[in-house]
Amino acid sequence: MTRHLPTADKPTPPKQRSLRRLDAPKWSLFREIDFRPLLLPTCAFIAGVILHEYVPGLSFVVLLAACVLITLVPLVYFLTRRRIALGVVVILLCATCGYLRHAHRHEVLAPDDVSRLVPSDGSDGALLRVRGVISTRPRRTETPADHTFRLQDRVRTRFHLSIDAVETRYGWEPASGTVQVNVYDRADDFAYGDRIEILARFTRPWGTSSPGEFDYRRYLLRHGIRLRASLTSREALGPIIEHHHGNLLGELAHGIGARLGRIIDRYHSPREAGLLRCILLGERGAVDEETERTFRLSGLSHLLTVSGLHVVVLMGGLWLALRFFLVPQRVSAAVVIAATVLYAAMAGLQPSVVRAAVVTVKNPDEVFFAGFQLSFVAVLGLVGLSPGLYHFLSPRMGFKGLDLLPGAHHWLRLSFNRFFIATLAITAAAWIASQPLVAYHFRVLNPITLGLNLLLMPLFGAILLVGFVVLIIETIFGGLLVAFISDFLVKLLLGLSWTGARLPGAWVNFASPPAWTLSVYYALLLLTAAAPALGLRRRRIAVLVLVFLCALVGRQLLPAKPKTAELVILDVGQGSAGLIRSPEGGAALIDVGTYGSSDISRWTVIPYLIRSRIPTLDFVLLSHADTDHTSSLPRLLDNFRVKKVLLCETFQYTGTGARVERFLLKRRMPFEYVARGDAIQLGSVRLEVLHPPRDRPLLWTWTENGRSAVVRGVTPGGTFILFADAAGNGFWHLAATNDLTADVVLAAHHGGFSGMEMLAADYRWPVVLFSAGRGFIKPERLKAYQQSGAQTLATCDYGTITVRFRETPQLETYRKPPGR
Repeated sequence: MTRHLPTADKPTPPKQRSLRRLDAPKWSLFREIDFRPLLLPTCAFIAGVILHEYVPGLSFVVLLAACVLITLVPLVYFLTRRRIALGVVVILLCATCGYLRHAHRHEVLAPDDVSRLVPSDGSDGALLRVRGVISTRPRRTETPADHTFRLQDRVRTRFHLSIDAVETRYGWEPASGTVQVNVYDRADDFAYGDRIEILARFTRPWGTSSPGEFDYRRYLLRHGIRLRASLTSREALGPIIEHHHGNLLGELAHGIGARLGRIIDRYHSPREAGLLRCILLGERGAVDEETERTFRLSGLSHLLTVSGLHVVVLMGGLWLALRFFLVPQRVSAAVVIAATVLYAAMAGLQPSVVRAAVVTVKNPDEVFFAGFQLSFVAVLGLVGLSPGLYHFLSPRMGFKGLDLLPGAHHWLRLSFNRFFIATLAITAAAWIASQPLVAYHFRVLNPITLGLNLLLMPLFGAILLVGFVVLIIETIFGGLLVAFISDFLVKLLLGLSWTGARLPGAWVNFASPPAWTLSVYYALLLLTAAAPALGLRRRRIAVLVLVFLCALVGRQLLPAKPKTAELVILDVGQGSAGLIRSPEGGAALIDVGTYGSSDISRWTVIPYLIRSRIPTLDFVLLSHADTDHTSSLPRLLDNFRVKKVLLCETFQYTGTGARVERFLLKRRMPFEYVARGDAIQLGSVRLEVLHPPRDRPLLWTWTENGRSAVVRGVTPGGTFILFADAAGNGFWHLAATNDLTADVVLAAHHGGFSGMEMLAADYRWPVVLFSAGRGFIKPERLKAYQQSGAQTLATCDYGTITVRFRETPQLETYRKPPGR
């Protein structure tokens, strides 16, 4: 037997701590670049696009620089053989390409573009007869009447039309360009790819008219749309000339989407059908206003946009189903890829679906869309913050901290806890990264979004997958049983989002932070993501990011107070909304409405209030029951804190007033009646009601406009009078019983006939303001005021008008009228 002699143990060298080499950051950075070779060129391309947005007019210089860089690429490669030099040249070349691509999209207009036929001087557009192909699926939006603030049902069908011919005095000539068509009627017989002919007045979209307002004109321009056309009925569209002029994939996808949409409408109520159309087919416009508001306030509005989450859930479920039935892996992959392309086309090729491709090359303006930016910063947060959050939470939520399955097997407990901690870290990282951008674009913070997403994401994935499977079964076999299942799931999702929106602290109105603060914040976040490659400590930078975020939120939530009393006449079209602010921080709104269906609270009033950092309105006073003065009150109360509502005395005597009262009682909103002799103190501003009197028999002899509440404001720097719609015998009674002397007046009846212009020579008001739509104010009435020495300004020309009452009233307008 062989014996092994013992050998002396060799001494084990002491364990040395590995020291980071000085050149390690460079090598790790190169490794990251090799792993993601398109990252830096894409960022450079985006930087070029952003540069042209803010510094246009350098296209020729940039083109010369691009030519020089193209010649330098082979020279640098063959002479230096250094990757760093070649990489710098390529990155600069990508930046110049981004600049030139964005410049070409916005500065180069085709010679036959139809927009050349429409004046750009702010006129009423041009009447044109055009032919073109419907390039998007017609989207129908229905808004039912509430018989209080909205008296009629509203139906709108919207689509984009790619123009190919226009009728001139010489006959039909080739043309190009894309226009947006709005038909205020049902147009269900039109489909993607139909070639049609329409006669309509084409106008250029107007830009913003009030601070904080969404710039719809710029939004359309980023989509390549320079003109809009509005038609009142389906008959105005004319006949369909030909079918099937779209591309094959688009027609197939839109055909399937239309069929699925009809199945959804057949088996579900309008609200549930709209939500199903939205989350399954990408029809965002199908969601009603109440549902959209609920998801937005609960921080779940991203679920309404078809994105990578939808694609992963649906295509992942398809992959698992194919593999379960033993379909070969390659065949399964081919089917899933084909289904993904078809689903993306069916969802309208939304940017969130095709963003994995190089969308910035096709449309560089994608960089400025909120969806693109949110996707980018969310991924940045996942890379930069989620590892640190995971390591921070692991020791605090493991077995020593929170044990989620105390009685289960050790392996199951460990796996579940790790999964929960990882999910929490990822969700928190995406929330921290995206909330500043959400506040910038949507002016709202959702503090509890983190918990809601953690709870609803698995549930939403199940609802999405089951809902699509049920929809397919409904399409093939039909039946109310499967429809009941999908309807139950949708109602469950609606109920959870409704509950989330009404939890305490679910949402906070938030003034959009300055752009430079966002730049600093995301630069720190980018530095956090790149910290390992640069040899920096990620934890310290992450702490700095959180501190900066808290400071930013704290500053923007502080209420702002004006230095002097202010009167702000907001541009709400043919309507009225006057904001009064006091130096002590008080704020009140006199009327909030407009003619037609435009939601001015959502697009104009609330954005201005949030931008001005006004946390609460002390009261809203409604001068009379006409819808152009009251139509947006419901949306205002839904999205802003109002202490009480003041109603004109005459609301008690009309059917519309009774309906408004029932609405306020249902909302549990305190309200009071005001009439002549009442006064409200708003800090140092005293508001006096001059009209109407508390004389019911006399009021019945006047029209609704004649019974309007007229308010006089007295400030340390001057006085103003808001005449609302006072007209006729009611106006002459007002003039006979009150001294109407004031420094600033808001003209009665939006500048229409009221009798007020006849008093201009007697009172000689220094400033006369008008809140009216385009073309409403007659030149002869303006002339009457101007001959008395008054300065006249209309919101349709100047946008929102601000009057600051210092020693003398000072005027500030949001824009200059065309031609001045």
